[in-house]
Amino acid sequence: MKKPKVIVGLCLFAQAVLFMILFVVYWNRSKSLSRTLGVLSAVSGLGGAWLLLTERQAQIRSDAIDDDFYGSEEDFDGEEETFDGEIDCSFGDVE
Repeated sequence: MKKPKVIVGLCLFAQAVLFMILFVVYWNRSKSLSRTLGVLSAVSGLGGAWLLLTERQAQIRSDAIDDDFYGSEEDFDGEEETFDGEIDCSFGDVE
């Protein structure tokens, strides 16, 4: 499942583009909502950018933590470790 921040951020960007188009269409008409549409376009664009950037930063931090914990692919030298011993699965003598 995708993260909600990404979906909401993309929706806000799409809304900003549509409001900007409407702002340009209604620019020269009297008593229009062009200024309101322009402000809403700017606010939704900034909100969408903020959501996408914070999600991207969280993803970068998560990837860095995973690399530190598991090791990066550069640390892998291509040799596989094999276990040649036997594993004793018995529980010992039960009285």
